[in-house]
Amino acid sequence: MNGFHYYYSKSSLSYDANKGVSWIDYDKLGNPIRVQFTDHSITEHVYAADGRRLKTIHRTSIPQSTPLGIGVTAALPSSQTQSIDSVDYVGSFIYEKGQLKRYMFDDGYLKLYTNTFSPRFFIKDHLGNNRIVTDGSGTILQNTNYYPYGGMTSISTGQGEQQFKYNGKEYDPMHGLNEYDYGARQYDPARAQFTTMDPLCEKYYHISPYAYCGGNPVNASKLGAEYFDNHYGTGAAGHQPNDENYFDIESFRNNKQTRYTNDRSYRNYNSHFLLSHPKVCFWDFIIF
Repeated sequence: MNGFHYYYSKSSLSYDANKGVSWIDYDKLGNPIRVQFTDHSITEHVYAADGRRLKTIHRTSIPQSTPLGIGVTAALPSSQTQSIDSVDYVGSFIYEKGQLKRYMFDDGYLKLYTNTFSPRFFIKDHLGNNRIVTDGSGTILQNTNYYPYGGMTSISTGQGEQQFKYNGKEYDPMHGLNEYDYGARQYDPARAQFTTMDPLCEKYYHISPYAYCGGNPVNASKLGAEYFDNHYGTGAAGHQPNDENYFDIESFRNNKQTRYTNDRSYRNYNSHFLLSHPKVCFWDFIIF
């Protein structure tokens, strides 16, 4: 706890005075459902039972003479509302203000108009960051350069074209929030931290429950212990020790004769061999 950030009893970010966030309300699953800003603006989110975001509403206040205090919430009546922007997520389709605007696919999206569409393509780096967006003719429409933890540099151009950027995650700049939606948690690139705790943090106590990539964003891009364990580790559904995708991280970490190497392999010095594993690429968990 300090003068700028505060984590309440459920260990989620409650307010951020640096960004003018006076209070954040969460649902029972830890999803932020209402973000109150000191300028009286409000952002609201709607989620499905499985945690998928279904809708976002940005309510922008007219200029107010008195800002809200930290920890204070207030309704925004229509007479004091400057604009209301909404985004609906229906599978791969994105609606803005009720109008179908985009169809997302792995390497880009279709920008949809009334009677036609225009393709957009992502050029990504090794971490899956969308660095360049082009149209069908190859014309660059957006060029984004990142700091290691996801902040965007001043030489980035065309930032209004689309908001899926660092790691391909959606960025929300409205009202100065400047956070990425990672699905399971919200990520703040300015602090290089998630705003809520990793549900499996007790299994990896040597890593901060709010840490992003264990402090190594140049080589890793995944969420945290929860993602690793559920997808590739001992908690992965259907993964057995003889499965090529199975990786027992606990046995790996407890083996004192094992060392992680720079080529994303591990060497067992008892047997003197180098064994590559396609799933061992989350450097944040391999810390001895």
